Amino acid sequence: MCVLHDFTDEGFIIQRRLIKRAVLCFLSGLIVSLLVAWSVAILYPTHFGVSADEVTCRSDPSYCMVSRTIAYERVIRALVKPEQVSFFKPSDAPYWSLMRRCDWRRTRAIVEDARGWPMRCLMSWYQLRGHDMDVPGQFELRGGFQWRKRQRGSFVWYPLDHVLPLRPIWPGLVANSFFYGGIFFTTPLLFGIGRAALRRKCGLCGACGYDISDLIADRCPECGQSIHRK
Repeated sequence: MCVLHDFTDEGFIIQRRLIKRAVLCFLSGLIVSLLVAWSVAILYPTHFGVSADEVTCRSDPSYCMVSRTIAYERVIRALVKPEQVSFFKPSDAPYWSLMRRCDWRRTRAIVEDARGWPMRCLMSWYQLRGHDMDVPGQFELRGGFQWRKRQRGSFVWYPLDHVLPLRPIWPGLVANSFFYGGIFFTTPLLFGIGRAALRRKCGLCGACGYDISDLIADRCPECGQSIHRK
């Protein structure tokens, strides 16, 4: 009994495979985005420092500094004296900063740190109401995990060394997931297109590599792929 292959659903099968691959690539991109952000936090562990691209906005009696590099950003807003009120404008902070949505005017100091590439996708922050961070209630870490404690007696601006950010920045996290997922999705496709073109140039089936140089049929007898002839 001769069994005929039904190729009518070939387009539907290919479409379903592409959708499945796209979902898997997006999830893989999400994992890579988190790993990149945490790797940056481990390689550059300090929350405060001087960078090449640094923007400082001063407004007495307080100041705000936004420090940017290629893979992380820091926002520092501090009062010179605890009794003073900050005139910091929320528009001075990046789009991911909590200072755009919260009232931190009477807090002694706020430091926010965001990691990720190409966009910032994870952040952590702390707030300080006094100079001595060893006093209970003066120092509060949010949105992060400190995997190595600071040495006692460190300068006031260096309490958050070795912190892994845990709070997601959703626009950056979704964008990074699409970015890395797009790389995972397009790389095999481009490789397959190049391999198929090379096979057809050598007289082989572009899908399975079967020799179709002397074949008259319109489909490959090995895999059923349509044969495109010049």
